[in-house]
Amino acid sequence: MYFLKAIKVVVPIAVVAIGMLFTSCIKDEKALGGDVIPDDYNLKIGTLRINLPLQTRIVDSVQAKSTEGYVGAIRTPEMGLAEFAFGVNYCPTSLKFNFGKDQIVKTCYIALIKSTSSVADKSQEHLLQNFHIYRMKRAIDTVQIYNVWPKESDYINEPIEEGGLVYAGGDTLRAFLKESFARELLNASQWALDSSYHFIDEFKALLFTCNPSVGNGGRLNAFTVSNAHIVLTINYQPTWAPNLSRRDTTFQFVFGVDEIQNFSRYESKSQQSNEFKEYIGVEGIGGLKPYLDPVKLKDSIDRFLSLYGVEKERFIVARARYYLPYTNPPVLEDINYYYPAYLYPCYKYVSTSDSQIHEYFPVEDVYTEDNNRGLMNRSLGYYYGDISSWVQKLALKEKSEVTSNGKDALWFSPLTATTSSSYYSSSSSTTYSISVDTYVNGRINGPKHANPPYLEIIYTILPKN
Repeated sequence: MYFLKAIKVVVPIAVVAIGMLFTSCIKDEKALGGDVIPDDYNLKIGTLRINLPLQTRIVDSVQAKSTEGYVGAIRTPEMGLAEFAFGVNYCPTSLKFNFGKDQIVKTCYIALIKSTSSVADKSQEHLLQNFHIYRMKRAIDTVQIYNVWPKESDYINEPIEEGGLVYAGGDTLRAFLKESFARELLNASQWALDSSYHFIDEFKALLFTCNPSVGNGGRLNAFTVSNAHIVLTINYQPTWAPNLSRRDTTFQFVFGVDEIQNFSRYESKSQQSNEFKEYIGVEGIGGLKPYLDPVKLKDSIDRFLSLYGVEKERFIVARARYYLPYTNPPVLEDINYYYPAYLYPCYKYVSTSDSQIHEYFPVEDVYTEDNNRGLMNRSLGYYYGDISSWVQKLALKEKSEVTSNGKDALWFSPLTATTSSSYYSSSSSTTYSISVDTYVNGRINGPKHANPPYLEIIYTILPKN
């Protein structure tokens, strides 16, 4: 039988731009009889601080399927231009249409209801934006699920809206469509009217885009599709009985079969860098993010363990919390428009059956209790969150198991929380995912800043025996 005596290990860390240098002062508070207990039987507890070697990377191809469509453009001096568009399928509300003959198109328009918007500046909330609507050469399906910007060969480069389509950020977007497009709908084949999927296969999807504004500024607009539709009103001659008078009728085509696919592209892609910087940009959706190379962090932990002659199996992480300090913008209110409320590390999961299929998930610690999940602390000026189990697993891995492009690589990203409840009980559950519905444009301090981002680990070193 042996006694365990706590020893507080004080480890002040000196950090340089490329690696981490550790210096330590071990304070041994002797208890009565403690001097006769072999050191191998002592339980060591301490705090380790490692400055995070953050870089800047784009989130490569985020999943972009949604029940909302995002269209707009935002340009800022820091990030350049970010553009957003969406594609959506449509089909008639009824497959029993009879358009008669000698149709006269009276009106044809699209109606969309706005749900939310993101602006680069409060003054941009009612900025005039020029939208365009194109016919795509493919339907939106369950295979192509990423935010990759459509190529010119993906759509017919002739807008179908009548005249200019100017949107000022109001509650409803109404776009009148060309008669030529309306007549294409009237000429739908009988095969297309046999089922909604036949119709989609014949008519494909629609693509909504926005011209970037001149100069800085802009707005990202989100539209719901559950109540979006195309309205086509015609006057026609009925054919199902003789001597019938001409009449007016209205047909509707609904949006959203197989959801919406959102597209985005970012000029900030040119800012990707492996160099340590004073500031790191934080951009929403698929834009620039603080990136943590796990190889560099693994080297720092291993160097610490080697310095004190500790095997990784004896290194127990009690808590690992990251801190991402930020510097307030000149106008404090801009935090409400530029900075996300949360920044939490997410990893890239690649399907084992198809390497072309991948998705981003927050590390599993996001579901632990008392985790702030990267919450912004405005009083102290930093984001912080718990990643204890992730750090423990990284410490236990062999160095050869850790790669810069593997599952251990992390992007600090805004999060979205989704709460669902059970029909059969009062319980509910919350899931967290990388946010793909809000554009933000902020920054945090980088490794070269006087107040850099860091990881604080409270640890225990187990006795050898």
